[in-house]
Amino acid sequence: MKTLLILPPALALAFALGTSTAGTSVPGIFKVQAQTLLHAAQDTTEVEPTDQDEFPPGWRGEQLRREAQLREQLIGHWQLIEFRHASNNLAGTQVAGFMSIDPEVLTIVLHAALSEPGPFQEPLQLQGGAHYWRIDENQRIQTASILSHSTFNGRPEIERSLTPREYEPTLAETELTLRRGDGSQLIFLRVPGLAFPDAAIAIMDAVKAGRDPFGR
Repeated sequence: MKTLLILPPALALAFALGTSTAGTSVPGIFKVQAQTLLHAAQDTTEVEPTDQDEFPPGWRGEQLRREAQLREQLIGHWQLIEFRHASNNLAGTQVAGFMSIDPEVLTIVLHAALSEPGPFQEPLQLQGGAHYWRIDENQRIQTASILSHSTFNGRPEIERSLTPREYEPTLAETELTLRRGDGSQLIFLRVPGLAFPDAAIAIMDAVKAGRDPFGR
């Protein structure tokens, strides 16, 4: 369902990603996040079997098999290549992002460079965080924040722990599209193998030698 609220580009991006707009004191947030991580570490609840031979028979077994298959396909590294908002034109906003998914944690970082920032906006807006994630019974990705922050609302904010988000994923070979309930889409391309690049080694060697590796 599309929203009737018209937002500037930076806020549109934050809205589509489900950014919390509630201001919260930093010490309280860190306390809640620490408690959340402690409870998670102490949780000994058994998980559903993932081995193909251990799925129960019938529709439940087929559902678990599909969830396990989708989880396996999602794990890896993803580069944001396009952002489509359902009701706001983001022309002139350069958005870059990177997402890494492992079996337990989804981590995402987003940068938005505004060509015409508003009077109370910085030219570069940032958002990032680490999130719990799972596949629900409807094959949707559900996330809950562990530690997340954003500057998309004009000032740095720390997001409340366990803030939820939900996406409908579509996988087509190496491309992943995440759709939110309002119709907005984040489109990613899988990044194969991330060995430490030779160019980074050359930069480190230049720094150690006292040279500016970027020619500034």
